[in-house]
Amino acid sequence: MNDRVELVGQLSSGKDVFDFLDMVDLYIQPSLTEGLPRSTIEAMSRGCPVLASSAGGIPELIESTFLHRPGDSHKLSRDIELVLTDSEKMIEMARANFERSKEYTNELLAKRRVGFYRAAFEEIFGS
Repeated sequence: MNDRVELVGQLSSGKDVFDFLDMVDLYIQPSLTEGLPRSTIEAMSRGCPVLASSAGGIPELIESTFLHRPGDSHKLSRDIELVLTDSEKMIEMARANFERSKEYTNELLAKRRVGFYRAAFEEIFGS
C-alpha cells in the first residue's frame, strides 16, 4: 500500500495545497463530523474526483453516489475501487466537481451571506 497511497497530513495553505491537489488522483474526505469542508471545495476546484462521508454539509457538495456513512470503511473501499478502475468515471467526476466548485467562490459566498443577513434583518425590523 505504501507505494500507492500517501497520507500527507496538514499542508501549508495556498500554493503548497494547490500543488499537492494538482498531483492527486483521488481526494478522500472521510470525516466523522464536519461542517462544510473548505479542503473538499479546494480539491473540487482543482478538478479532483472526490469521495467523502455524508457528515455535516458534505452532501451539499458531493453527489450521493460518492458518499458513505461516517465510519463505513466497506462502502468507502468499494467506491475507491470503483473509481480507480474506471478512468471515464474519474474524468466525469473531476469535471462535475470543478463546475460545482464555482458555486463556492469567495464572491458568491459573500453575496449569499449578505442576502441571508438582509433577509433576517428585514424579518426582524421590517422593510
